[in-house]
Amino acid sequence: LRKQDVWWTVGFAAAALLLFGIQVLINWRLEWLDAPLRVRVLNYVRGGLLIFVMLTVANVIEVFLIGRIPNRVSRFNLQRIFRLVVVVAIVFVAISVLFVNWYAAVVSLGLISLILGFALQMPISSFIAWIYILARAPYRVGDRIRIGDAHGDVIDVSYLDTTLWEFGGEHLWTDHPSGRVIKFPNSTVFDTPVFNYSW
Repeated sequence: LRKQDVWWTVGFAAAALLLFGIQVLINWRLEWLDAPLRVRVLNYVRGGLLIFVMLTVANVIEVFLIGRIPNRVSRFNLQRIFRLVVVVAIVFVAISVLFVNWYAAVVSLGLISLILGFALQMPISSFIAWIYILARAPYRVGDRIRIGDAHGDVIDVSYLDTTLWEFGGEHLWTDHPSGRVIKFPNSTVFDTPVFNYSW
């Protein structure tokens, strides 16, 4: 158990308690506030409270459950998926608080998604490729691979790109690490053969 994890958990829990106290104070002492304003402030406070409760619970789950999975690769992949689920849940709560009118929110999100879909084709393709990499496992963290002109040991597979610790290289005749780091978009796996030397 790292000190950093403990501090994050304590910090999230303290923020949740603070917001809970503010909610109680608003209900108890600030009845003189204009009703619509009071409702809006309460919605913001409750949304923030829910988000910090989710972050506290998520941190506890990640440290005490996911963090104890013995297989390093499974633990790494599960952490990434779990964090993504938490982020989506937080965004959902934030939208629920900010947009009282759900129809307007859905229309706005639809238009934004359409615009972003055209502007962010490569990142979206790389994100889908990340899911493919987790599901089909053409390579995993720790594997030695060659893909296109890049070859090295996989040290990270993020949502959008993969990071290799290069071995060999232009000035080395052996398979020793060159000291260079290579990054390439995850979407590369869709159109480039992957040679995995760890299987």
